Amino acid sequence: MDKHLENAKTLATSDGAILFPHPDEITLTQQGEGKAIRVQLSGNQFIVISMEAESGRYIVNESGDLGGATRGVRWKSCQKHINQTPMSFLELCWRVRHAATIENIETRANLLGIHTFRQRNLRAATLTQFGVHTGVVYLQLADFPQHYVAIISSHAGLKFALVELQEHLEYGMGTGEYYISDFGWVQAEKFFQLYSQEKNDVQGDEMDIDLTTDLAEGKVLSGQKRKRPQGDVGIRLPPDHVPATRDPLDLSVQEIRDLHAYCRARVAHTLIESQLKARNIPYIHVRPPLSGPRLPIPKAPAGSKVPVAQQKALETLRRRQLISKSPLEAYLPILSVRSSDLLAGAAAAEAAMPNIRIEPIEWWSLDKDCMVNTSVQLKYVQPLDQPRGSKGAPNGKIICPSENISYDTRTSVITFLSRKVSDCVDEFLKEWARVSKVVVIARQISLMPDKKGWKDVRILSFDLQTVEFAYCRDYSLSITSVDGIYRLSFSRCSPLSSNEESMKMSVDTTNAAELQRNAHQDCAKFAQELLKDDRLGASVFELVGFLRNTVNVVEMFDMLEEEESVRSISANQGSRFDVLVKATGWWRIRYSLSTLFASSEEAKSFALDVRLIKGRIMLVDGSVDLGTGKIAVHSPMSMGTAASVGTTTATTGGAGSNGGTGPGATASASSSNTGAGTSSSQRTLPVPLLPINKMEEYVSSVLEEVGKEAEVSADGVYPVNYGLAIICGCAGAPKLMKALHEKILGGL
Repeated sequence: MDKHLENAKTLATSDGAILFPHPDEITLTQQGEGKAIRVQLSGNQFIVISMEAESGRYIVNESGDLGGATRGVRWKSCQKHINQTPMSFLELCWRVRHAATIENIETRANLLGIHTFRQRNLRAATLTQFGVHTGVVYLQLADFPQHYVAIISSHAGLKFALVELQEHLEYGMGTGEYYISDFGWVQAEKFFQLYSQEKNDVQGDEMDIDLTTDLAEGKVLSGQKRKRPQGDVGIRLPPDHVPATRDPLDLSVQEIRDLHAYCRARVAHTLIESQLKARNIPYIHVRPPLSGPRLPIPKAPAGSKVPVAQQKALETLRRRQLISKSPLEAYLPILSVRSSDLLAGAAAAEAAMPNIRIEPIEWWSLDKDCMVNTSVQLKYVQPLDQPRGSKGAPNGKIICPSENISYDTRTSVITFLSRKVSDCVDEFLKEWARVSKVVVIARQISLMPDKKGWKDVRILSFDLQTVEFAYCRDYSLSITSVDGIYRLSFSRCSPLSSNEESMKMSVDTTNAAELQRNAHQDCAKFAQELLKDDRLGASVFELVGFLRNTVNVVEMFDMLEEEESVRSISANQGSRFDVLVKATGWWRIRYSLSTLFASSEEAKSFALDVRLIKGRIMLVDGSVDLGTGKIAVHSPMSMGTAASVGTTTATTGGAGSNGGTGPGATASASSSNTGAGTSSSQRTLPVPLLPINKMEEYVSSVLEEVGKEAEVSADGVYPVNYGLAIICGCAGAPKLMKALHEKILGGL
């Protein structure tokens, strides 16, 4: 036995490699009255080879593993071979040791649910890439069936390689033979047993990628470029990390799990990089933070109703943070690309901060598919502490408009979840196209205070699908984009000037504001047609300009209707007029002198039209045809007049002054609906419109009485008499409207 042990220290292979290079791999031990050789197999497994004193035969026993009883036949065969050829004693021990190592790895991998293979039908020339070895076991990566971790048992210990196998094809048919299409060594010894040191404080550069700082050419400003060791993707280890002493032919269950997770992350990185390379998009690797606080996930208050999709999305985020992640997560790099490169040609590309972060996730999980998070920080939308009226953030920080999109209201960061790594770039661009419309609207609104001087315009809430903002004083508008269709909802809000103060308003003030009416709600279906996808940025300015120009007008309509309602109740009479919305920027006050059972010949109807044209307000007799300037009796079922009015309005329309939007976009957008709107309203008219008696006299009288007041020309537009019409500025229109309305009502 002493001679065998002495030979074991010098025994080498044909290429000069020592068979037992590490200490304690083969030792001499005392067994009863004699000596025996103890050969370390793998982990706690070892065999003891002793000599029977009576017969001089070698006896092989296995110890240290409960599963050794199932391998009794193998050791009997080894014992027989050693007794027949004593010179092969040490070589046989070496081969048994490596075979036990492969079997042990395979058993532990199967416990984790990882599919293993002893053989892949590879050509002999392909196997030379593994070098000299005694055995290979292939671990198939979950979610990547063509990728394997090849664990190679060699004389120096275990080596690891990440390989991609492809089947040979002949005439379009598989031959059953495989070849290695991609090969890379994995220096797994660098990160083994990191899980035992994860509680230690790690010094060094822990800067995360900064989405707000541009990546200078040749220099990483938002993080540190990863140094890649030759032949391996590598990981960033702490400077004081010292690899633990370990058995070179042993892999624990945790180490196999970490190796599998790391290789999944590496494959995910490769697939993402290949998509970026196919689009000629440059990228760099940055270092993630080694530690840091987790984002709080809001919980819906008791009794509140949250949509099912948002509940699932919030639960996904919560489960993702609670899951036991791999200790390697903080040591793997993250991809960073320029937003100008990735979003080139996409809508709202200028609304994103310079850097976009791409990070594979769920690679540490054995039972879940690997996914990708793409994070974009918005440039123009200011972070909101508690978005007013947001249904997606009950208590406020993270909004989930859909299961694959989340929005952090504190940092204005949108995170897109791609469930397929191989298509993550395409999925991101598609999702960005969906939310970019609301992003563009929010961006334009945030620019209005500086660009147009509208200091009271401010964003109240934003959740990627809906943006709510105050467009004038306490008048607010909510714009929602659903499947390419815009939905407008008007309301009232707190009239405070700053966003911070608006967020701190009391519940009583909020409820009181919601009870007030926003008169623009009557023209919502027409106003939404002002938003055009092909010129969305400019149309947002036009919409807000139109609303600001007509706030005083719609307020006056509400006041006139309220006064008439009070009068009719007190006098126990019906209302003498009603207000109709004909199109965007076109209102009609319709007067009726008919009784309930009057015939069409006895009934009489008159109308005063209020129109917004080129930033000016026109008050005109409703019976006037704007195409000819003459009085035209409108038949209830006649469409010709409505079409001519729509054409004339579109012709006279244009971009309004004072930053407003006249019926250029207003009337042109509404002219296509003028016929329908006129038809609908005229079908409800029981009688044709008649010219208003003494209209020219009323116009002259109103201008003499009201037109001289300073408030009328406050917007720099002095009212002008056009016979049957008055053209004035938006600021002075309400007083002129009221005065003219009272004279018409009194004359009737």
